[in-house]
Formats: sequence, structure tokens, C-alpha cells
Amino acid sequence: PQAVKKLLKEQLSIELEEQEISPEELERHKKIESMRIINMHLCSYFEEQLASNTPEANNARQYMLSRWPEEYCRESHLGYAPKDAGAVERWAQSKGLSTDLMKEMGILLVNRDFGTTYCHYNNRLMIPIRDRYSHVIGFTSRMLDPYSLPKYLNSSDSAIYHKKESIFGIDVALRKAYKENKMYLVEGGPDVMKLQSVGIPNTIASLGGSWSEEQFHLLKKYRLQSATLCFIPDSDPPKDGEVFGSGFNTVMKAGELAMQCGFSVSVKEIPNDLQAEHPEKVDPDLYINKVADLQQLEEKEFMVWFLEKNLPHSATADKKQKLIQSQNGKMPTNYT
Repeated sequence: PQAVKKLLKEQLSIELEEQEISPEELERHKKIESMRIINMHLCSYFEEQLASNTPEANNARQYMLSRWPEEYCRESHLGYAPKDAGAVERWAQSKGLSTDLMKEMGILLVNRDFGTTYCHYNNRLMIPIRDRYSHVIGFTSRMLDPYSLPKYLNSSDSAIYHKKESIFGIDVALRKAYKENKMYLVEGGPDVMKLQSVGIPNTIASLGGSWSEEQFHLLKKYRLQSATLCFIPDSDPPKDGEVFGSGFNTVMKAGELAMQCGFSVSVKEIPNDLQAEHPEKVDPDLYINKVADLQQLEEKEFMVWFLEKNLPHSATADKKQKLIQSQNGKMPTNYT
């Protein structure tokens, strides 16, 4: 233990503090460890199901390989949740896993009308969500049945998984982010998987919502406070009555929050003719197929990009002045 503490302090600037653990805290740690074990076994089970010779598993593999390279899928331990809603519970019971904990984690749900238990995921491609230490803390799943909405279904919050504090892809992204002093932020898990699979490992996303202050504080905790956070927004047409599409709106909010948390922030915008008669959505998953596709995108400081987007829509000089003043000194020094 002394050697580990010394190495952590000298090599990673992490200093461990010893403290007494209360019985309640000990029980909480035991529960978290049990949940990790469940997720580890569950991940393996889903992998086995994906490899099975059934029409549903074959369909899942076909879809998976249409999106990502086979080696990447194998290294990421993608799996398949069977169509049989009771299969996961029967498997868990055969392995002696706690179905009560699985209910607490939201993996198993109870039908109150019939008193039956069923799996939260059915006939879905299963993608593990990992923390920075590669522990499986949850899953994001992609529907394979066109009638099984929503398209992506994520784990419920629990003692082991918190949506606002989890960052998809962080276990793979950190090493390259340290080397380049840059992290790329995209909208969803599939975008992360596409970019990481084509050689851009320092890519992360927030699942199931916008970026949170807790997530940016985590990035600082991971020694990325000096790194540039480069957003790659979805380029999508605005809805009726809106100036920008949801991708730009999301990055405008997240970029400002990241700056408030002390980060240097930039944007790489995907080219798209949003003024066309029938503009289509273009996201990183679709546009970036090799490292060169990312490299050729112009990178702008966030506030330069933000003002270039917003100033033309501020009709009067007074409104433009108020827009600039609203940023309260956040303008980059080289902006004119």
C-alpha cells in the first residue's frame, strides 16, 4: 500500500487520504462492489447472446457491423439483450446474482398489474458505459425493433451510475487527451464510438442530456483543467420559430458552462448548407470517417464562434452591444 500511495502521488499527482469508514459507508461500498460484479457478468452475458446463432442475434450483429469495425466492437464488449423479457432474470438466478440489486439498478422491472419481472432491455444492442477505471457502471442500448422506442435507452440512476456525473468514452479518451492536451466533445455515444473507432480516441459525450457542471468538474479532477475542450456540434436545421438547430443550441449552453468552469473552449463546426430548401442533419458520426476529416474542420475559439452565430441575428446595434456585454468579459483577447 505504501508503494502504491507513493507512485500515485509522484506519477499522477493523486494523494490518498486515510480515513475511518463507518459501518454505513462500508455497506455502501459493498453494495457498489456487488453492482459492479453484476454489471461485469451482465456484460459477458450480453456478449454471449450476441454471438448466439439466432435470427435476432444475427440481426444485431449485422446492424453493429454496419456502424463500427468488428475489432472495435469486440474490444468495446458490445452485446445483445434477448427478445425474451424473462431471460435475464432466469440467467441471474442461475448465477446466484441478486435480483433485488438488479431491480434497484433498473435492470429488472416489475409489472405491477401482473406481478411479473422483466428486463429493462429487450431486443437491443447493448453498449457498456464505463468509468475512468473501465468498470462497467451501466449500459446504453440501441433499439433493433423499429417499434421499440426510444431509439436509445440508458441505465437508470443508481448507487453505481449517475447520468450527470458519467462521461461516455472517458476510459479510452484520457491517455490521448493528456498527450494532445485536448478533448473532443460530441453529442451522443454513437458519435464517440465512430470517432474512437477511426483513430480519435480523445472523444467523449454526455449521455441522455446536456453537459452538467458535475461532469466538467470531473474533467478537472482527471487533470484536464489545462486542456482545450473542443465541441463538435450536430449540424441540424432549426425547428419552426427557432434560429438554430438543437445541436448548435446545445453547444452554446455547454460551451458557456465549460468556460465558467475554467476551461479553454473551442468549436469545430461540420459544414452543412442549412439554407437549402430541404436541409438535412449532419452529425460527427456521419461526417467524420477518418482523422483527416476532423483535421480539415476549422477550429474557432468558442466565443468567436458564438458571436459570429448570434450577432447577425441581433437586429439593432443596441441588441448587439447587450449580447457582447452579457458575456461579462468572456471574450477571447484576440477577438475584434
